[in-house]
Amino acid sequence: MPTALLAGAFGQGNLGDDALVESFVSALPEWQLIPTAADPSAVGPTHRPAVASRDSMAVARRALGCDAVVVGGGTVFKRLHPSTDRRPLALLANAALLVAASSARRRRVAMLGVGAGRLEGPGARHLARYLVRHSHLVVLRDEESAAQLSAAGVPGPFRVGADPAWTLLRPPEHSRPRSARSVLVIPSAWATAGDGWRGMVDRLAETLGRLHASGVELVVQSWQRRVAGSAGDEPIVAELVRRLGPAVEVAPTPGSLPEAVTTMHQVGAVLTYRFHGLVAAGAAGVPALAITHEAKLRGLARRLGQRMSPPAFEPDILAEDVTAALGSAGAPPAVVKEEIARAEEGFRLLRVVLAEGTTPEAETVGRLPLAPWPR
Repeated sequence: MPTALLAGAFGQGNLGDDALVESFVSALPEWQLIPTAADPSAVGPTHRPAVASRDSMAVARRALGCDAVVVGGGTVFKRLHPSTDRRPLALLANAALLVAASSARRRRVAMLGVGAGRLEGPGARHLARYLVRHSHLVVLRDEESAAQLSAAGVPGPFRVGADPAWTLLRPPEHSRPRSARSVLVIPSAWATAGDGWRGMVDRLAETLGRLHASGVELVVQSWQRRVAGSAGDEPIVAELVRRLGPAVEVAPTPGSLPEAVTTMHQVGAVLTYRFHGLVAAGAAGVPALAITHEAKLRGLARRLGQRMSPPAFEPDILAEDVTAALGSAGAPPAVVKEEIARAEEGFRLLRVVLAEGTTPEAETVGRLPLAPWPR
């Protein structure tokens, strides 16, 4: 059985990252995947052995022993936030070293469902160009990522697919407005504005207080636990409970993305700070409002036709927007079906590239849209 290093932000106790691993394992059954992980023990037992992502030498050794390297989703093209306690270009530099080593050994390198943030500075732009130029396949997650790469001087156009985790889900049967007057809140410790963690919690607590006063039931759910130094969401949930008391119900973390979709069928709307919370809401046919602290949330909310708000929102305005979402429809099933189809097409392309064109799928591969559209 051929082996592939699956590089990504795995093993961090994050429901969305776990879903990405599941999607690649399901799509590549003939390959043994070796994930990189912040905490290798946090990766599910069926996906081991994993390799510690911060041990660059161990990752390089494992990559050189594999038949291919696959970068599996996530925002790869970006500068790291200071709160990560890592060098700003560490992610890009490590990815470039991995690609360089693999290319030197004539290994296949693919990047599927990846995203891009702002690439400021010549170093970030040079590394981004190098990664794209030396990969056999690059499929971006959204058009916003294509625009960021183009702005950084990376030659396009780029194939635009969808987040790989969509392949774990099915489109909803309908997306008509719900009768339930309840809101599921999915916070994120990373979704801060200029006033930091405390300001984020203050705004969210005030918003939820206004919703409760208007008769809306509130359910809060953490999707990120603290693992290997990553910022967990439990402190946010605990602070909301301390401030709002019995007005807030705490729901357990879903065991998987499909399970999250099932739990959403019981609520009237979803207020999410997390990207895969928006994915799950789309598959559930539930109206959602995304806090767009990252471009990927803005891009997906746009594609799904759902409401969005900046992280430095005014609580009274956000409360009104959430109330409006309660009376609206979720993402249209046809749009969700298109997201799933794009993700599946990306995996078909990946399988063809990894097999070097020697698979029957090479005859049936379709086309993904290009962005920016060539003139």
